[in-house]
Amino acid sequence: MGLNTEVCYALHDKAEDPDDAVSSLRWYFGVDDKGRSLVDPKNFTITREGGADKTICFKPNPITHRNWEGCTPTPIMVLDPHPINNRDDYVVQSCWRKIEVFFPYMPQMHLLRR
Repeated sequence: MGLNTEVCYALHDKAEDPDDAVSSLRWYFGVDDKGRSLVDPKNFTITREGGADKTICFKPNPITHRNWEGCTPTPIMVLDPHPINNRDDYVVQSCWRKIEVFFPYMPQMHLLRR
């Protein structure tokens, strides 16, 4: 992803639920045993999670990580309400880097006709 951009993961088809409809699953960024987010709020801002659209998003904190380049392990959790709060965890790498696009200079060749 380019610098300062939001990263989103569309997860609507990434898990199955043998007991209920897949629509009952909810996706979040991972939490520890005390319920604290594993996405450090000092470094990253969570912009969307837990919704019915099965998409989670986050981006570098605009104050502490502006123009930050690098990768971070991203814990993702799917929560199944039946049995109560059964969950599976996954970790993916999310990376940001500067993207530069260079267009070649093409001199305009004009032909003059008499």
